[in-house]
Amino acid sequence: MSLILGAQSVVDTGYAVTKSCTFGPYDSNNYLNWTPSGAGTSHRAGTFSSWIKLHSDFTNTQRLWGVRYDGSYNFEISYNGHFQIFANYAAATQINLRTTAYYVDPGAWYHVVLAIDTEQSVEANRVKLYINGTQNSTFSTYTTYPAEDANLLIGHGYPTSVGRNGAETGNDSDFQQAETIYIDGTQYAASDFGEFDEDSPSIWKPKDPSELTFGINGFWLDYKDSADIGNDVSGNGNDLATYGLVAADVVDDSPTNNFCAGNPNCIGTQSLTVVVGSANNKMTTGGSNVHESYFASLAASTGKWYFEAARQSGSQAFIGIQDISQITVFTDNQNFKGNTRGYAYKENGDKCNSDTDTSYGDQYDADEIISCAFDLDNGFIYWANEGVWQASGDPTSGASGTNAAFTLATGYLYVPACDGFNADTMSFNFGAFSPFTIATGNADGNGYGNFEYAVPSGYLALCTKNLGGA
Repeated sequence: MSLILGAQSVVDTGYAVTKSCTFGPYDSNNYLNWTPSGAGTSHRAGTFSSWIKLHSDFTNTQRLWGVRYDGSYNFEISYNGHFQIFANYAAATQINLRTTAYYVDPGAWYHVVLAIDTEQSVEANRVKLYINGTQNSTFSTYTTYPAEDANLLIGHGYPTSVGRNGAETGNDSDFQQAETIYIDGTQYAASDFGEFDEDSPSIWKPKDPSELTFGINGFWLDYKDSADIGNDVSGNGNDLATYGLVAADVVDDSPTNNFCAGNPNCIGTQSLTVVVGSANNKMTTGGSNVHESYFASLAASTGKWYFEAARQSGSQAFIGIQDISQITVFTDNQNFKGNTRGYAYKENGDKCNSDTDTSYGDQYDADEIISCAFDLDNGFIYWANEGVWQASGDPTSGASGTNAAFTLATGYLYVPACDGFNADTMSFNFGAFSPFTIATGNADGNGYGNFEYAVPSGYLALCTKNLGGA
């Protein structure tokens, strides 16, 4: 399996995908839909391609794309930890394939290509599924291929949806999609939509699809117009109508610039839950009188980094950073600030490290936005409460570390972290998707991110474009 662009990225990807659309939460009826005006190019051949970034729901069946006819006949590709292709017509199952591989990395982008051509003589060539440029050749006990020359629901002019299955209600998705394409009439390979990076050949990245033949009912969604999310840029004008989605669902997070988010696979205790529809950036503690820590998907060992966080509810909160080598499953009243390389700002105004709390700044109440700036080049960390840097700290002071909260142990890989206590709700904003309202809008010096407060000079949003250049 190739590496996923974003988990290990490059600065210059050649062809840039700049936007994605956040679908969800699950069963929320947030989707795009289109009913073609008539028959398309082919009932036997077509290709679906999309980049997806998973959220916390790895079990419910969620639809990437689908066609539905007469309330009971479907053709779809879905996700429930595995990717599955299903098609039926005239009370018979035509396709039923599910990957044996389990895909649960919420911090990276997956490129999914489904390529269909029932006129192929070899049944395995009639349905091809590619994940990150590599064809999946192993399916589970669900191994039904279409008959040779079978007519499928594609190309008939039936309702087609992105984010759910045709006209069916429910079973929507809870993930992001970018560069969503349907080709009517041609079975393309993954290499027509992406390529392995020249300098890092294990990294799969997008390439320009504009020269492909889209067919009569084909479309290409680049999600660049937040006022017209379903805008088809293929030249066909096959725009999809928007249901439940709003402009804020279009974000800068993309397969060529992957933004940091919360990581539901890396939490302090197992009763913590990630709030659906938050793009993994909001968590609620579930324990009684215990601390539960939540960590982010991207980390850094050098550079200067900025993020925001807020406590929406609860009695106790900690916001800061943690050396990833000290991440563990905590018990009882432990949390990340109890480690030697865990640094936090507590809701009562204290600063915390090595399980020691020291008077530092102002108390922060529910919904007040906390800024965190950590300088890994000089070894300092600073926090601001509603835009005011605490203890007169100056994040731009460089090597002098003017009124820094802590002098950091350097040479370690640090990840943003938060912790709640006894049914607290905490949220991150790393610049792409914020569960709390951003009223002003501020980017970093490279033009990345959307923050409530001005990013200190020299500090950057945690995203792969910035990490690649740090």
